[in-house]
Amino acid sequence: MAGPWEKYAAAPAAAAQVASNPEAAVAGPWSKYQGAATPAADFSGVTSAVDSTAAGRQADGWQAGTGRDLAFGARSVLQGAGSLLGALGGDALGALETKITGRPVGSFRDNAGRLADALGLPKAQTGGDRVLGDIGEALTGTGLTLGLGGALNAGRSAVAAPSARTAAADFLTAQPALQVASTVGGSAAAGGTREAGGGAGAQLVAALAGGLAPGVVPRLPTSGVLPALAANTTRRVMRGRDAEGINRTLGEFAEAGVQPSVGQATGNRVLQATETLLGSVPGSAGVIDRFAQGQAGQFGRRIDDIASSLTPGREGVDPEMAGIAIRQGIGGPGGFKDVSRERSNALYRQLDALLPQDERVGIDNVRAALSSLNEEIPGAPSVSRFFQNARLEGIETALAKDAGGIEGVLSRPGMRERVDQMRADLTQQAALRRAELAEQTNVQRQELTTAAGDQRAQLQSEADQVRNRLANMIEERRTALYQEADDQMAALYAEQHRATVENERRRMLNMTNLEPVLTDAEIRARVPSRAQIDSRLPRPDEIDAQLPTTGDIDSQVMSPAAIEQRLTPDSAIADGNFGNEYVEQQINEFLTGQIDGKLPYEALQKLRSLVGREIDNSNFASDVPRSKWRAVYGALSRDMEAAVAGNPEATSALQNANRHHADYINKLENLDSIIAKKDGEGAFIAAISGVKEGPTRLRAVMEAIPEADRKIVTSAFIRRMGRAVGSQQNDDSSVFSMNTFLTNYANMSPAARKVMFDGYGPEFSRNMETIAKATSRIRDGSKVFANPSGTGGRVALVGQVAGTAGTAGASLAMGNAAGAFLAVGGSLIGAGIANAAARLMTSPKYVNWLARTSEKPAGELVSQLQVLRGIAERSRDQEMVEMAEKATAEVTAGATGQTQ
Repeated sequence: MAGPWEKYAAAPAAAAQVASNPEAAVAGPWSKYQGAATPAADFSGVTSAVDSTAAGRQADGWQAGTGRDLAFGARSVLQGAGSLLGALGGDALGALETKITGRPVGSFRDNAGRLADALGLPKAQTGGDRVLGDIGEALTGTGLTLGLGGALNAGRSAVAAPSARTAAADFLTAQPALQVASTVGGSAAAGGTREAGGGAGAQLVAALAGGLAPGVVPRLPTSGVLPALAANTTRRVMRGRDAEGINRTLGEFAEAGVQPSVGQATGNRVLQATETLLGSVPGSAGVIDRFAQGQAGQFGRRIDDIASSLTPGREGVDPEMAGIAIRQGIGGPGGFKDVSRERSNALYRQLDALLPQDERVGIDNVRAALSSLNEEIPGAPSVSRFFQNARLEGIETALAKDAGGIEGVLSRPGMRERVDQMRADLTQQAALRRAELAEQTNVQRQELTTAAGDQRAQLQSEADQVRNRLANMIEERRTALYQEADDQMAALYAEQHRATVENERRRMLNMTNLEPVLTDAEIRARVPSRAQIDSRLPRPDEIDAQLPTTGDIDSQVMSPAAIEQRLTPDSAIADGNFGNEYVEQQINEFLTGQIDGKLPYEALQKLRSLVGREIDNSNFASDVPRSKWRAVYGALSRDMEAAVAGNPEATSALQNANRHHADYINKLENLDSIIAKKDGEGAFIAAISGVKEGPTRLRAVMEAIPEADRKIVTSAFIRRMGRAVGSQQNDDSSVFSMNTFLTNYANMSPAARKVMFDGYGPEFSRNMETIAKATSRIRDGSKVFANPSGTGGRVALVGQVAGTAGTAGASLAMGNAAGAFLAVGGSLIGAGIANAAARLMTSPKYVNWLARTSEKPAGELVSQLQVLRGIAERSRDQEMVEMAEKATAEVTAGATGQTQ
């Protein structure tokens, strides 16, 4: 947005000329009042000692005298008014327009200067002119602010309620005499410093020192209302409206054991910026740097005192000692592991008292878990081996044997004694049996031998009877055959006689048909003889051939060898191991019958304890990962739960023990990576890592270790928080860095701070918080104090010497001895002013004086803001312009009760 004098701003085409020569006149609507076009400047005959031209006329054409002074004063009024309008927001709007349109918009002061040029008003020609011009501009701004304040007060009732308007009016009209004096002092000091060769920073320091002088000087031993009023006003200017806030700040610094500067104590941004500037200005940089290093040392000593209070008698506690304490507190004798295991054992012993130790309990869960952890991938048996754990596989096999094998049965309490007694009983029975068997064998042998003899005799008798029966039968047959032969022969002879008789009769009858008559020979031929009959009957030898022989009889009779085979051998009866095989067979059958696939409760409980110990001792190098041990442990726990089901008291005891052990294992998970570190410092770093996100790991460590070890950890941590980085550290690494401390403190989550600091009483935590607040005030305030390097004073001094030498050398080269003298003298004066200001800003007495209670208005600051703005605009220092605008906004908001 264009200002009222924008039409006098430089045209875009002349932007480059304006940038190179800000004082060059730019054509405007009043250019017709100017003389002819100004010829090109020629400074060949001008030196720093020339202030006028011939006949008393200045270079701007004005005759020296009252008229020129009044006209020059008019220029100061115009430029002062423009500066004030710009400070109240006009320049900010112009900058916004430039940003939006891209068209440069000059500042209100520059436009006012161009208006003065257009009006032909004289310009400053000498150093004195420039200083007087500065004072005039500043006084104009002061006068206008007083007038604005009066306008705001117009028509104000004495009983009117306070408002932002009345607050602004009071602020702008506060202490008009002091405002004028402060304006003159600040402007004159800044201008004089500039003319002496001082830069923008030196001008600012001089302006503040000169502006504060009217309020500071009267506080010296004097009496009366005006000195007291001036002193109170100065305090009010520098500390703002909140006197109690300064007292609280001083209290925090006192608790931290640190002396603050003026800017740190008051929180005043202008004063903090001044201190930052003093840190780079010759004459004051060394003072500021020494003060900053002293503060760092005070913080370091306070931190060391706090850390040492935790470990009396142990000096120099460091991360390595803390890490060793952590490892000992967790895994050492009497440490977290030992205590937790003993507590778990005690809880499980309470359970043991409620269950019979030999009670058989199932192990289905743990067997299933082991099988699952080592199961084979279907279709990829070879690959599966790479994901199976040999130790768990061995445990699975062994557990199956213990629950389903004879060795497991024998391991039961009293089982071996029972088996030994059984073996003894069976062996004794075998001995008795052997004696009985020997006697029975002899009787049986006799019986079998007698039976064999009787059988043989019987068979022989039967053979004889058959022989006799056959012989009788043959004789009877012979007799019958003999009788048949005799009867046949008698019949044939009878037939022979009949035929003979018949033939006689026929012959007698003369019959010719005689019947055949058998002859004796034919009859004998037809009838077998005795010899023929005997030949057809069996002979005695043929009869004997049909009967069993002695061998046949012997084959049917049990031989002595066969009898011995049917008997227990004498050698077996006489053997000392007689019956052992039978005994072992009986025992094996008994033990096999005792297999039930379970374990005694005591065995299950001890197995679970051993797995728990494996979890304790597991680390990244273990052959079985802790995750798999936890799966086995969980399965064993479920088997135990199944074992106590139905027993409420035992169930409750088991649940209590399980909860404690689960909590212990969960903590151990967080501690494992810490105690696995081989060196102490590594364990400490691992313990405190992650405190920015939360205190999980730190809490696990601090809860696990004893109080004495916790104190060592906290002590080492506190010392480490403020240890400066390597580039700022000394040989013994004792340099304290507030930046490092505050960064480390801020990087801790609130919960982590509570874990680390709250265990030693509220005062300890408050001390740490107080130090953090103090370091935060220092870091957020004057940056020069935040991270002192010890080189600021030397760098500034080198810069001053080089700059002064260059300026003086140039003046001498041009034959201007006075210029060289002014350069050296100005540098020394600027350094002296800066040194005094730095000592004042770091003086404990001055800080304490500021803290005294006063409720007087803060009018002096108005004039200082005008001076600050003028220095910024004349130096073309954009950073200082922004600082002036910010300071104005803050102070104005504070004066009117508004909030930034």
